[in-house]
Amino acid sequence: MNVLPSELHEFGLKCFEAYGVPRDQAEVVIDHLITASLRGVNSHGIIRLPYYLDGIEKGYVKPVAKITVLKETPVMACDPIPNGAGILNSYNDIVYN
Repeated sequence: MNVLPSELHEFGLKCFEAYGVPRDQAEVVIDHLITASLRGVNSHGIIRLPYYLDGIEKGYVKPVAKITVLKETPVMACDPIPNGAGILNSYNDIVYN
């Protein structure tokens, strides 16, 4: 079965939003999952969508990531997101500066 990335994107957004993930955070996660799949890194791609949804449902992944910088130096920032989607933490690290 072939699905267009745009259709998968919309489906993923609806899934995440149904589980209480804010749209801006859902966009970041679903974009990265689709990109990984399109690059052939399927183990980190859209196959992870059920993992995130199951994690939210069971309470070990928080649907809303609250990003707080705990420590900052000229070369790094410590900004853990306990029990959040790791993709959001990495994305925040990249766009932080």
